[in-house]
Amino acid sequence: MIKKIISLFKSAQNPSYFKYRLCHATRRYMSFKRAKSIAKKNYKDCASNEINEFILPTYDGSNQSVHPDTIADTSKIYLVVTPYPYGMEEYENPCVYIGQDLQEFESMKEAPAPIAYPQKHKPGVHLSDPCLILQKDILRCIFRESIRKSNGEENILKYADLVNGLWTNAKIIVSSNEDSLISPALLCNYDNEFLMFHVNAQSNENLLVMSKLSNDMKIIESKNISCYGMPSGYRLWHISVYFDDLTRKNDLTRTMIGLFTLKNYDGKGDAFKLYYATGSLQEGGGVWTLQNEIQIDKKIKSIAKFVYKSSFIPNENKILLSFRDKSDRYRLAQIEFECKKNARSTDK
Repeated sequence: MIKKIISLFKSAQNPSYFKYRLCHATRRYMSFKRAKSIAKKNYKDCASNEINEFILPTYDGSNQSVHPDTIADTSKIYLVVTPYPYGMEEYENPCVYIGQDLQEFESMKEAPAPIAYPQKHKPGVHLSDPCLILQKDILRCIFRESIRKSNGEENILKYADLVNGLWTNAKIIVSSNEDSLISPALLCNYDNEFLMFHVNAQSNENLLVMSKLSNDMKIIESKNISCYGMPSGYRLWHISVYFDDLTRKNDLTRTMIGLFTLKNYDGKGDAFKLYYATGSLQEGGGVWTLQNEIQIDKKIKSIAKFVYKSSFIPNENKILLSFRDKSDRYRLAQIEFECKKNARSTDK
């Protein structure tokens, strides 16, 4: 407790961060008016970084978000994020945006409310890592609920459907105390089977897991799968996966592409790396290979503490990059990246 108090007051050197931490410690929400005021100041400061920033209006007023995930159909693009001002988990609830392209989201006058909230408002409980899939004209969002307890951590995967313009109450896919269930990523193959990949970080390896799900989103079977090309000292952290045509359903080639965020564990390199990966479902496999590290713009790298989950932007040859900056703000930026279909390399 003493260490937490000392840490809290040390953060007073960053006044906005300190205000959020103070609210978090006393289990109060930052007022919307104050959050907007802080966001306005941050906008002026962030503009000086001269990066291709992507700012979304968030329901809490902070305009800080993380965990982007995008998909598209013939006429719309869908984006889900979790607001995450200064890393405060109580705001980390999935919000879905719909528009013609990313520019339309920037001009929204009102932010959408979260599609789900955690069971309790208390430290150690949050929602995170959302993923979208569109199948048979039903938009579905899966996400993770984490509940820290005195004897460990319970991790729950849930999903909600968009029906007649309203989100259904979240239903549980699976609950576990042994599997951290990080970064669930959902696909639907040509047999209309749901396939889910996720990272289990409750081991010394950070295992990549593939599961088959029933039509009602229950896990039928799961197995650990291989991810080749891991650089020394790093482990899997967050993933975003697609079929190689940048859709998430009915792919006939059974080949996949992904963005894999790696976390450093030996202290001998960058804290995080972002890799382009390719995968195959041939013969029921699910094997992945890290192909090449994505070179992040020097301007972003100079202000980033670490990279979080990121996502391809459909139809644009870009990545929506999620990162935490050196002032502890969570930000999104667009970076150029062209992935070659069915290829082992990329042009940047």
